Amino acid sequence: MEFFLVNVVYSYRMKTIWQEHKPRIIDLDKNKKSSVFIPLIKKEDGYHVLFEIRSANIRQPGDVSFPGGKMEKGEKPIDTAIRETMEELRIRREQIEVFGQADTYVTGKNRIIYAFVGEIKEPIDPNEEVESVFTVPLHHLMEVHPEIYISTMVEKPADDFPYDRIQNGKEYHWMKGKKEVLFYTYKNYTIWGITAKILQAFLEVMKEENK
Repeated sequence: MEFFLVNVVYSYRMKTIWQEHKPRIIDLDKNKKSSVFIPLIKKEDGYHVLFEIRSANIRQPGDVSFPGGKMEKGEKPIDTAIRETMEELRIRREQIEVFGQADTYVTGKNRIIYAFVGEIKEPIDPNEEVESVFTVPLHHLMEVHPEIYISTMVEKPADDFPYDRIQNGKEYHWMKGKKEVLFYTYKNYTIWGITAKILQAFLEVMKEENK
């Protein structure tokens, strides 16, 4: 009887269920979430974009990045971006003016990176996570195009993967993913990887506005 009633309810409600359903991103809660801030500094020739060079005592030393980091429990993406910017550049909250949210980057490694854009006021005093900072004129970035290279991503199951339960077992033809890896060069600095992807998306929005 219970099975019959459940079927009746689903039959009656099926159309409504899907009309009212709000699509979700599958496994979103399993992704690591981070936020970055794209800091603009106003100079005599207009806005410059500030970049950090990561210090030798943290992961990926020497890489160029934006201020940012992992979201802490209970934080909203914007809270993380502001907190990390304040910590890494050792500036006060009143030195940051948030203009808005930029595009979100979903990596192929279970990471979601939120980005925000705004102006920061000097002085800044980078902390121990930052080897140094430099700025690039926005008008220069608007005029250049990144070099594009392709990286292949191959799926590799864990050692205890149940190959006996899938067709062709260990000879299963896993799909290979490809992603673009961007490189921007300014003087002796190289901006690449995730930072370059977020930068490109930011610049595309700016260029659309200037058409």
